[in-house]
Amino acid sequence: MTLIEDAKKGVISDFVKKAAEYEGIEAEKLIRLISHGYVVLPKNVKREEIQPRAIGMLTSTKVNANVGTSADYVNVDEEIEKAIVAQKAGADAVMDLSSGGDLDAIRKRIMEVVKVPFGTVQYTRQREIAAELLTWMRMTSLRLLRSTPGMESTS
Repeated sequence: MTLIEDAKKGVISDFVKKAAEYEGIEAEKLIRLISHGYVVLPKNVKREEIQPRAIGMLTSTKVNANVGTSADYVNVDEEIEKAIVAQKAGADAVMDLSSGGDLDAIRKRIMEVVKVPFGTVQYTRQREIAAELLTWMRMTSLRLLRSTPGMESTS
């Protein structure tokens, strides 16, 4: 069952209670806001240890920390340290904006130390996929062009 389904039934989990405590509002009020779609409480079910942060109406302003490698500089240990420091400084969420290196491996390592909501911008991964697809399309087009004159084989 999803959080919003629970919220519509009035079910208040420990996760919601912790978020309400962090926000300084009653859990019943928070669950009503969630049930009406005025507040979201991001959490991936695969992540057990996460500090809840409510986002939306009547909640505090959130601080988002951005970390990430670039095509020119990939040092995952530095990005992990940035994520740790950001959380100690009060960041409510961490976003990985990596665009260089093994993106899946980088995100996995950073996520291991992040105890607040964690996200990423899929644009960088989509760009990688698009580049791979474009390369395949160019190679396929080239093979088709070469085979048009009647050749049985190209390499």
